[in-house]
Amino acid sequence: MRERASIVCVDKEKLLLVKLCDPKSGRVFFAPPGGKVESGETPGDAAVRETFEETGCREKISPGIAMIEEYNFFWDGRNVLCRTHYFAAQLESETSIQPADAAYNLGREWCPLSEVFTRVESEGGINAAVVEVIGAMHCSVGVTHVN
Repeated sequence: MRERASIVCVDKEKLLLVKLCDPKSGRVFFAPPGGKVESGETPGDAAVRETFEETGCREKISPGIAMIEEYNFFWDGRNVLCRTHYFAAQLESETSIQPADAAYNLGREWCPLSEVFTRVESEGGINAAVVEVIGAMHCSVGVTHVN
């Protein structure tokens, strides 16, 4: 199982996303920034690191608002079982230049909240998880379940 961590950051009624292109299929989709939890790293630390590497944005995790989802995701020609930790976060700073990341990263984008459910990747229920974390952020209620 691939252990992952992602940031759900809303700023000025827009969600921070990364535009990605699957290396094998060429399929383009949007997802919250995130990636693999490295050895010795906490999921929260991984989410903050990955977000900066992918977007150039520095984030501060919001305490008490997080969730974990397990799902299958088709990437790079194979089905990958993922366990993703989603963390609500607040934007601390944003660079004007997109950082150099992997070739499949096509750049960051701020998506209006009204478009999140249709714009964010639906495979594995990623969009539903993101919408749930956003809802918890607006209600200041923590989400901590595992599916």
